[in-house]
Amino acid sequence: VYLAGIAAGKATETDKLGYIYAFPIPQTLANINAFQLGAQSVNPDATVLVEYVSEDISNAFNDPDTGRQLADQMVGAEADVLFQVAGGSGVGVLAAACDNDLYAIGVDVDQFFSAPDYQDCLVTSAEKKIPPIPRKQATSTRRKSSACGLASGITSQ
Repeated sequence: VYLAGIAAGKATETDKLGYIYAFPIPQTLANINAFQLGAQSVNPDATVLVEYVSEDISNAFNDPDTGRQLADQMVGAEADVLFQVAGGSGVGVLAAACDNDLYAIGVDVDQFFSAPDYQDCLVTSAEKKIPPIPRKQATSTRRKSSACGLASGITSQ
């Protein structure tokens, strides 16, 4: 996500970026912070507008119309690079970016191939390339990482 922020920070002309995610969960704050810090590492003037699709998890990842509406609002606020972390809802974000001749950043898989209708506006995709962890190792890994948290002083916009 940090690298997606770097790409967005380099691509923006308005210094305003959009970050649309599906559902408010604690891990999202870390991702928003990473995106913002990545953008600001190459563009100190970059700001990130943040919205989520729904508090109802049954809709959050499957509502492209709301994803589109949120993206259109950000475009109205001069965001010119949109990052979607919203599953099926993110397809609406990609559509809004392309329809407005703006840049979009996909997530999870290479959306150049999984969402070919939006290839013209995709800059990149933040892919998850985590190999499966054997069950025994996963148990010990969870215990070791339970004390991890965000660095102090990092907040979202």
